[in-house]
Amino acid sequence: MPKTESLSRPAFAEIHLDRLTSNLRYLQGKTTHPFFCPMLKANAYGHGDQQIANLLQKENINTVGVSTIDEAIHLRHGGFNKDILVFSPSFQSCLSEVINFNLTPVLSEASHIEAFKKNKSTINIHIKLNTGMNRMGLDEDTVEDTLSSCQKYGLQVIGTLTHLHSSSDISNVDGFSHKQIRKYEELHQKYFSDSIIKHVYNSDGLLNAGKATYGARPGIALYGYSDPYNENLLPVMELKAKLVSVRRVSKNEVVSYGGTWRAEKDTTIGVLPLGYADGVSRNLSNNIHFRYEGKQLPQIGNICMDYTMVDLESVKDKIKVGSVVSLFGKDAGYTAADVAKKIHTIPYEVLTSVSERIPRFFID
Repeated sequence: MPKTESLSRPAFAEIHLDRLTSNLRYLQGKTTHPFFCPMLKANAYGHGDQQIANLLQKENINTVGVSTIDEAIHLRHGGFNKDILVFSPSFQSCLSEVINFNLTPVLSEASHIEAFKKNKSTINIHIKLNTGMNRMGLDEDTVEDTLSSCQKYGLQVIGTLTHLHSSSDISNVDGFSHKQIRKYEELHQKYFSDSIIKHVYNSDGLLNAGKATYGARPGIALYGYSDPYNENLLPVMELKAKLVSVRRVSKNEVVSYGGTWRAEKDTTIGVLPLGYADGVSRNLSNNIHFRYEGKQLPQIGNICMDYTMVDLESVKDKIKVGSVVSLFGKDAGYTAADVAKKIHTIPYEVLTSVSERIPRFFID
């Protein structure tokens, strides 16, 4: 789990908690529904789950969501004592942990009910319904038997949910999201009580729904990103590193594996202790800029496992070993979304790829 200091690697991620709080309050302002469940899976999207959970607890958030039992237990060990929804695909061999750590399972596959056969206490659960995402969730032909098994095994259904696969279209009543919502309502009214919790919206669903009539599980928006771009959301993470080497290469010399970059003139270059093992994709090689004091520093040569090289010629008279250079964040001119576009992916992948050997520094 995330460190707060590093003895050997001068690379780090700054986590700006004031920005996260701003995002949280903005998202809360988008709904009056009482169910609001920020998602902290995958180490809070790379931001540090225990620290984010503790902030949310201070902000009177009563429920958070994670993907695995291990993630939930880690939050408990960090002092989070509110409700934790666990979206794990299976609870086999984890019944004692569910009970001992007071966790709330999300049942998303009919066969997974067997994990609770030996249960002798009442466990609150949520049931996920498949309405078109076709990843996880009960299909209609399994709902009735699953509810019967829930009664038999002491499982109290306190909520239902579904997952929207194209939530950015939610403002279009003829779009995919509303088709899913209509299916969800049909299943809910047929099999469940209106008194239980109903939650549907992910980040983009919540941001684009207009009037939020269902509970929400915001994820990426909490950390500052949305589709489409929303200027009210502030990116929380900044990825930086200190130069560990500054050197001069002569005209026609090459840099890094494969010699993919060749100096067109005598050039000052720098080495940063950030590589693809830290989450800086090798696919960014020769296709990204770092930044120092407002100046762009082209990345040069193939990105290595532990190191990345940059062209320092434009700042050679003032930069030195130990100078801090930014990849993404306020000081970089790039966001994680900008980096993602360079390699045809999404900011989720960029943020969650920042590895655990990169220390996180939490800034209030």
